[in-house]
Amino acid sequence: MADLPHVPALPDVGVPDAAAAEGATPVKRQKKLPLTFHEALTFASRGIYVDQESGQLRCSCNHKPCHKWDAYGYTRHFTFKCHVKYEAERLVDEAERQRLKDAKELYLKLNPMAMDPLSIRKKRKMERADKVLSVEELRVQEKHWMEMWKAAKAELKAAREELRGEADEEVRAELMADIEGLKKRKCDWGQLLGLNEASADSTMTF
Repeated sequence: MADLPHVPALPDVGVPDAAAAEGATPVKRQKKLPLTFHEALTFASRGIYVDQESGQLRCSCNHKPCHKWDAYGYTRHFTFKCHVKYEAERLVDEAERQRLKDAKELYLKLNPMAMDPLSIRKKRKMERADKVLSVEELRVQEKHWMEMWKAAKAELKAAREELRGEADEEVRAELMADIEGLKKRKCDWGQLLGLNEASADSTMTF
């Protein structure tokens, strides 16, 4: 029987991975933008406070640090069972609400805010002559503003709903003061985004 002709083996080129095959480049994970202490303390009425001993932001439901959370992190945490239970059982206590109020006032007294969001916007406009933000930096900045605006909107809606069902005049007065503060905060972030917040809120009733 005649020998078959020798066929040389093909080189092993391997199987290209999906990214190489498609020519795709890895997408960087979007970094979270933790709230500043002043921004986080807008949630003081929900249990957020600054621990004077450690200097850390904490939530009263479990007293664990929360300084790495962005706006979404706070609003998401408020839906967890441990926090819902805290609000239902402990946040109804006047002493607990007073503790949170005192802690917030103490921090703001020791660490006054240098400027409000509108002042920051004016400052950034003046600095643009020296530094122009990249498209990515502008996108991240606007995303943060939108998260803050949505958080303020959610807090304002919750406060208005609570006010509608509250009969105690003293509590109603406190809620109305909170609502005014939330309206201003929502308006400030809305103006950064170019939204006409002033006219929208002027038509709202409690």
